[in-house]
This record gives sequence, structure tokens and C-alpha cells, in this order.
Amino acid sequence: MAALTGDLLSRAIAAHQQGDRVQAESLYRRVLSKEKRNTDALHYFGLLQAENERWDEAAQLLREAIRFGERIVGRARKSGPRPKSPEQARGRT
Repeated sequence: MAALTGDLLSRAIAAHQQGDRVQAESLYRRVLSKEKRNTDALHYFGLLQAENERWDEAAQLLREAIRFGERIVGRARKSGPRPKSPEQARGRT
């Protein structure tokens, strides 16, 4: 499923960059129907909605992107080993 949504997201971003807002919106919605917590889709779709002056939807999408992104970062921080010293962090041990 990740490959499919990755392809859809790539197509959505390309359509967005080419100015095809209708196609981009359709593709962003398809990605989010499969992965409702896809932070990239939420972010770019939020930007598209801002460009379309749909401020409330843009704000909601961007808030969700931030919230889900913070959860991912928080989990990564908790699960990874922590260096014991600055030298270890820089790989000098």
C-alpha cells in the first residue's frame, strides 16, 4: 500500500506544481483516504487549500500534519539509543 500511496502523492505534487489544482486535490484526497495520517499529503493539501483560499480547511490540514509529524518524531526519539556524551554523538569514540 505504501508504494501505491507514494505514487499517488508524487502525482499529486506534480499536478500541484504544474498548476492543475483540481487534479492535485483529487489525488491528495485519494492518498488521505488510504492513509489519513500521511503527513506529506496533509501538508501539501493544506498548502493547496490555502492557495484556494479555503482557510479553515487549510488550517485544519496543516494542524493535523504537525500533530502527526510530532508523534512520529517523538516515537523515534523514544525508541533510538541515546549517546552518552557529545563525542559519541559526533562519532568520535
